[in-house]
Amino acid sequence: MSYRYLFGPVPSRRLGLSLGVDLLPPKTCSLNCVYCECGGTTHLAIRRGELVPVADVCAELSSRLYESPLPDWVTFAGSGEPTLHTGLGDVADHIKKIAPDRRIAVLTNGTLMDDPSVRAACKKADLVAVSVDAASPEAFSLINRPHPGLDLARIFSGIETFRREYAGILWAEVFLVPGINDSDEELLLIRDALFRIAPDEIQVNCLDRPGAEDWVGRPSEEGLARAAGILNAKMIGRARGRADNPPKAADPTALILEAAKRRPLTEDDVSRVISASVQDSGLLLEGLVKKGLLVAKKGERGVFYGVS
Repeated sequence: MSYRYLFGPVPSRRLGLSLGVDLLPPKTCSLNCVYCECGGTTHLAIRRGELVPVADVCAELSSRLYESPLPDWVTFAGSGEPTLHTGLGDVADHIKKIAPDRRIAVLTNGTLMDDPSVRAACKKADLVAVSVDAASPEAFSLINRPHPGLDLARIFSGIETFRREYAGILWAEVFLVPGINDSDEELLLIRDALFRIAPDEIQVNCLDRPGAEDWVGRPSEEGLARAAGILNAKMIGRARGRADNPPKAADPTALILEAAKRRPLTEDDVSRVISASVQDSGLLLEGLVKKGLLVAKKGERGVFYGVS
């Protein structure tokens, strides 16, 4: 069965096997980050709404959460900023009702955390991961290219308030863009902001697949380690697999296409998504490219496959 609002389970570099919940029309976000693997934002927005029908999302979850492979996490992520959807909390409640043993994560840029209703929705998750890529207005503008209605000081104030209210796990992720936020000056500003937020864990991330802008590159391993040292952070590695191998996907083509709509995939990614060998995954991807359903693009880490 194919799904419109769910994708995966996909291998997450942070959460193991994750079933994605996408509450947004494609590329709807409050930011237009230069590194975004979903591509450039086409609908820059800060006004919240029921952007896709809550009832339809819940119906898909009621079906998918009983299918194999079972995910480690159900993660609100996908093609934009999940807190833009006013039904985020309602969908989280539905997940807890039908699958109370599944853990819920929200991956957010934190830009709307000054809204009490956003904080209330996010508090229903077991884990919230918030992006903190810049602490100066200049770097924020260059990296995140925000909606003009956003204010960096208000964003940080909202995240700090959420930290005080939230009893779950809070991660902060810093995405390094060489030449913009990797200087001592910028990293120390970010460190000060993170000290006020007091997350449970700080993670330093960098480009792993093609971003929105071709000029965005990866820092050196030395630069990544240096930033992690200044921020007292962990460096994010590649996607983790489970210790046990999940059952093979019943409809691998549908899983691949749904995942590739959100972000480009490598053969290794696909092998984890569909529980197949890298060789078999490569043959399947070649077939989808020949049919015009996927396009292949060479990146630093190999060939990436996205929707055509």
